Amino acid sequence: MIKGTVLYKKSSGTKLLYSDTKDDVMYGVVQEVSGKTYPKKSVQSIIAKGYWDAVYLTYDDMEKHQSGNHDQESHGNWAGFPGELKDKIWEEYQSAARELQDKKLKAGIPETIVSMRMYRRNDRYFQEQMTEAGTKLTKKQIDEFSAEEQRMETLLDKKSEISRQWYDDHFINTNKNPNRFAGMAGEIREIRDEYVVKQINNVDVSVITNRALRAGKGSSRATRFDKLVATGSVKEPVVLWRSAILPQEIVNTLQKGSSFIDKGFQSTGVREKEALFYADQRFRDTNFEGIPVIFRMKMNKGVGAVDVGYGETVVQRKTKMSITGVKRGPKIETNYDEDTKRWSYGPNFVYVDVEVDKA
Repeated sequence: MIKGTVLYKKSSGTKLLYSDTKDDVMYGVVQEVSGKTYPKKSVQSIIAKGYWDAVYLTYDDMEKHQSGNHDQESHGNWAGFPGELKDKIWEEYQSAARELQDKKLKAGIPETIVSMRMYRRNDRYFQEQMTEAGTKLTKKQIDEFSAEEQRMETLLDKKSEISRQWYDDHFINTNKNPNRFAGMAGEIREIRDEYVVKQINNVDVSVITNRALRAGKGSSRATRFDKLVATGSVKEPVVLWRSAILPQEIVNTLQKGSSFIDKGFQSTGVREKEALFYADQRFRDTNFEGIPVIFRMKMNKGVGAVDVGYGETVVQRKTKMSITGVKRGPKIETNYDEDTKRWSYGPNFVYVDVEVDKA
C-alpha cells in the first residue's frame, strides 16, 4: 500500500492515512481538515481506543482498501449494525455542541450553565449565575440558543432511533417495555440485572456462571438466565461481535470447516470496535497471557438472543458454532515506553468467522 493512502475519512474531513507496516503492524496518522497531522500510531490502537475521537476504523474496512484481500462472500446475507451512520450523527451533535458552547460563552453565559431550559423555567441557580456574570440575554439570543438545543436533542433522538429500528428489524423481544429502549419488566428485568450487573467478590456473576457451564459443571443460575434469553430471538440474520482471550492450544483448534457447541451464554456487542476494546482490556487483565480472539458471529434466524441494554446482546447457551473463516489481524499493543516513545507488542489478534445456529 502506498504511503498516504486514505484508509478512512469522516464527514468532518478528518482522515486516517496509511504510513507503513513493520513486523506485521500497520501504522497510520490522523490528519485533520486543517492539515494538522498527529503522531504516527498503530492502526490497531486507533481502532481499540479511538484516540483523538478521530477514527473508528474496523479491520474489515481496512481490508476493503487492500486489493485482493476483501472476501465479499464472507458477508453473506447477515446484516451488520449501522454504526457508521450513528458515528456521523454523533459527530454532528458534538460539532453543534461545541459551536453552541462558543456562542454562549461569547454572549457571557457562564460555563456552568448547561441548558436554556433553566432560563425558561426561571431556575434560581441560573439566575444567580447570570447575575454574578452580569449577563442579560435578548429575546433573539434566547430563541436562537433554544432552537440550537432543540436541534441537538433531535440529533440524539435520531441516533437512538437507529438502534431501536435496527433491533426491531432483526430481533424478537417478547418482554420489551414499549416505553423504554431495551427495557424489561418484572422478573425478567431482575434476572437481566443479575446477569449484567451483579458481582461476587468483584467477579461478574455471568462470568462465574459461564466458567462453570463451559467446564461441564452445573450452575444454579443457568435456568434463570435461560428464562432471560428465551424472551428474545433473531428475526432476521444479523452479525454480532464477541472477543475472548484463549490459550494457544484452543486457538489451534479453530480451523475453517470445524464446528463446536458453546456450553455457555455469550455476551456480544453489535460493533467490532467494542469487541476490540474488550479484547484489549481482558488481555491486560490476564497479564498478557493467551491469544486475543475476535469472533464475527453470523447469527441465523431463530437463535435465542436478547438485547439486555448496556450495549450487550446475550446469546443462548448450547449454540452450534460453525467456523467459516480464520485470519490473522494486527498485533495487540502491550506497553508504551515513554523514553523510547515506542510500543511493545504481544501476539496477533485472531479473527474467526462463525455461523451460529441452535444446536
